[in-house]
Amino acid sequence: MEGMYNEGLKDGTWTFWKETGQQDIIEVYKYGKLVTNEGTTTQEPAKADSVKVVVVEKETTKEPEHKQPPKPRAVEWERLKGGPVKYLDGVPYSGPVVKHYRDGGKELEGYFNLGHRSGKWIYYDHFGIVKDVRYY
Repeated sequence: MEGMYNEGLKDGTWTFWKETGQQDIIEVYKYGKLVTNEGTTTQEPAKADSVKVVVVEKETTKEPEHKQPPKPRAVEWERLKGGPVKYLDGVPYSGPVVKHYRDGGKELEGYFNLGHRSGKWIYYDHFGIVKDVRYY
């Protein structure tokens, strides 16, 4: 068989072949659902003057792509203010955070939600090796 997938689903024209190399059937799919099919019923190879041609018009309208919004850049730990609740520019911070050792290596990375630690936090040693993982 020969055809294309779109987001894991059969899409467009699919051609099926017999073991002899002769074209068997053509199916048209849209979003994984069979729209139409055209089959050959003869057991003999098709003659050049009797070849059946199936024309499938492609839709010109394209479905909107669902792209993920870009990941926000991590804020440096030193920019956050406050005690147990961290603030950025006077507002409880929500988003990724990173802290570096003086030599530039990453010390920790995590995420805040309304000023509180949230989700997976990873702590590194001076060699860049994960020394601890905590979930908040």
